[in-house]
Amino acid sequence: MAKIVAQTNPADVETLLSSNYTGTDKTVDEVLKDKIFTIGENMTVRRFVRYETAGLVESYIHGDGKIAVLVDFAKGDSVTAKDVCMQIAAARPEYLSEKDVPEEAVNKEMEILKQQAINEGKTPEIAEKAVKGRIGKFYGEICLLNQPFVKDGNQTISALLKSKDAEIVRFARFEKGEGIEKKEENFAEEVMKQLQ
Repeated sequence: MAKIVAQTNPADVETLLSSNYTGTDKTVDEVLKDKIFTIGENMTVRRFVRYETAGLVESYIHGDGKIAVLVDFAKGDSVTAKDVCMQIAAARPEYLSEKDVPEEAVNKEMEILKQQAINEGKTPEIAEKAVKGRIGKFYGEICLLNQPFVKDGNQTISALLKSKDAEIVRFARFEKGEGIEKKEENFAEEVMKQLQ
C-alpha cells in the first residue's frame, strides 16, 4: 500500500482503497478484506501522508511498527534528520512551531493557567502576567522547535537545527491505535454485518 501511495498519490483514504492493487485485478479494499479473512485480524487504513520535496525526507519506525515518523527537511543532513525523527517519536510534538498552534488551543491553555494562578492566591492582574511567563512551557511541550533536544536537554530543537544548518518544513507522527475509540457493539449484529 505504501508503494501505491508513493506512485499514485491518492487524495485520501477512500481514493486509496478504491485504487487498483498492484499486480492484481482487485482494489486495495478487496485485498485488505482478503487479508482480514485469511489472518483473522481486523485491519483498517485510517490515514497516510506522502511528501514530495526538493529537500530531504527522513523516516523512523519505532517499537516494531508501533510509532512511525516522517519528516520533510528543506535542508539538512541524514544524521540530524534521524535525530529529529527519534525526538518526534519520543516527545510527541503536536505542532512544528508556535505559529502553527491554533488560537483556540492557546486561549484555552491561557485560561487554565490564569485560573491556576488565581487558585494559588494571585490577583487577576498578577495572574495575567504569570500566564505570559508560563505559556512558554506549554509551547515547549507541544511545539517541536521549542522542545528540549532529548540527546542534549540544554539545547532546543530550534538551536540544534540552527547549529546544523537544517530546516524542517513539516512532519507526521503516527502511533498505532491512536484516535481509535472502542465501540460497544452487539456481537450478534456485528456477525450479521459480516455475513452480508
